[in-house]
Amino acid sequence: MHHYHLQIDLIVRQSMSNKEIADQFELMAKLLELHEENTFRSKNYSLAYLSLKKVAIPFSKMDMNSLAALPHVGVQNAKKAISAAQVGVLEGLQGLIDKTPEGILDILKIKGLGPKKVGQIWRELNITNLGQLRYACEENRLVSLNGFGIKIQNDVKEKIDFIWANKGKFLYHQAVTLAHQLLEQLEANLPNFKWLLTGEIRRCVTEISSIQILTTCNEVIDAAETIDQLIFENNSFSYRHFPVEFIVTSDAQLAITLFKSTGSSLFLDTIDIPEKSFATEADIFTSLGLHFVPPEARDQVNASKYFDLNLPTPQLINDKDIKGIVHCHSTYSDGLDPLKNMAEYISSCGYEYMVITDHSKSATYANGLTEERVFEQWAEIEQLNEEHGDHFTIFRGIESDILSDGSLDYTDEILKRFDVVIASIHSGMDMNIEKATTRIIKAIENPHTRILGHPTGRLLLSRAGYPVHMSKIIDACAANNVVIELNCNPQRLDIDWSFIQECIQKNVLIALNPDAHSKEAISNVQYGVIAARKGLLSAHQCLNNFSTLEFRNWIQSR
Repeated sequence: MHHYHLQIDLIVRQSMSNKEIADQFELMAKLLELHEENTFRSKNYSLAYLSLKKVAIPFSKMDMNSLAALPHVGVQNAKKAISAAQVGVLEGLQGLIDKTPEGILDILKIKGLGPKKVGQIWRELNITNLGQLRYACEENRLVSLNGFGIKIQNDVKEKIDFIWANKGKFLYHQAVTLAHQLLEQLEANLPNFKWLLTGEIRRCVTEISSIQILTTCNEVIDAAETIDQLIFENNSFSYRHFPVEFIVTSDAQLAITLFKSTGSSLFLDTIDIPEKSFATEADIFTSLGLHFVPPEARDQVNASKYFDLNLPTPQLINDKDIKGIVHCHSTYSDGLDPLKNMAEYISSCGYEYMVITDHSKSATYANGLTEERVFEQWAEIEQLNEEHGDHFTIFRGIESDILSDGSLDYTDEILKRFDVVIASIHSGMDMNIEKATTRIIKAIENPHTRILGHPTGRLLLSRAGYPVHMSKIIDACAANNVVIELNCNPQRLDIDWSFIQECIQKNVLIALNPDAHSKEAISNVQYGVIAARKGLLSAHQCLNNFSTLEFRNWIQSR
């Protein structure tokens, strides 16, 4: 466990500001309540904080009696405040910090979530950082807690996004939404200039540090004044708290500047960049003897090798190639919408089929299905399939937990009756590389496993995932005819796109699965498609490109 340690530097800082000391009183109050210690003490620190934060005269220059006379302060708190001003830390605070997971301190900063609610989240859901909490909101975990609901859950999501924005970190799906909003305003307000996304955002990098915009407008500082929430201060731009960079060029140099600023540096290092003007980016690629390389593919090592003009143009997967939705949840486990509603929505989106994969019985935290509830769901699936007829099919699936020894939930008798078993790790993630790899390969070798779910368990901006020998895992999938999931949830995107070429070379299919816990989350597929394109995946190498008949044949091929 990592801990925060309050910096005490008596040489550099002879005293702390009143605000810093008052904030420590507030934190002390929160941590006492969080750890369910003396309620009276917590209230005492909280009330003292309200008085201390209003004091203008430095505590170190006040006498004890004057400070103690303030409402709700008293002699003991006055002594502690003066001591903190001298030594840099409030007495007793470090001990509480040391027994608190560091991510919990971040969660405590979310306005509207008091220590009691944070304690519930920590103890009942085993959540210890913002990333885990954000993902739990996506999976509707907070609504199961006493005193929580959809409104609070959505509010928590928004506030975490705001916190991340202020830290300069954004997931692609968040950054691209902001980028297009800004671009639309720029194009509407200043239509006489060109405005193009470039850099990381154009390459669809999973974690974005800034929005880069290429423009032919020389007066971008003046332009910023016409755009709502586009701020220029301290010699830099920000839009809704997210860093923005403008690259200014001329019309004549627009194409070559777009080409260079898009990157990636790895891609640009493999080619000789022409030093002249071009009308379009396509002309630049032609001059290099290449087909046009989509921006998202320009992070791929040796991308130029695949796009040689002497070879057929690579046909990368796109949204229209996805014919069925695999991996989604309903109210049978931890989804937000009933199975019937999920099916109707997916059908209305034009997909041919869906595989419902609610959580298995070991996932008690996610309302995992007992055998009895599995049978209940199967009965409903049969009824819904009769109602939908030939134009839409629901397949019987399960997301089975990979247990600590690599085995799956349920008996073989139950497992063999599912159409699709996705095997995923959801617990016991603190493993070394050998244990994790062995555990996963055992699950892959289970004859009932058809898809390996989110292979590393990572959560972008939050959790690196357990270490694995990915080549060994891909080999095991190839040997056992198991498909590897690219989980399309934009906080996962797991398997990472960088392993897709190895999967292709070893004839391992990729499933682009939304891991949807609501109807709206079906749209996660678009982010998986982008990640798959980064890995140069073609439609025929994707499980979800199968027609209903092809999918049935794949089910029966095990």
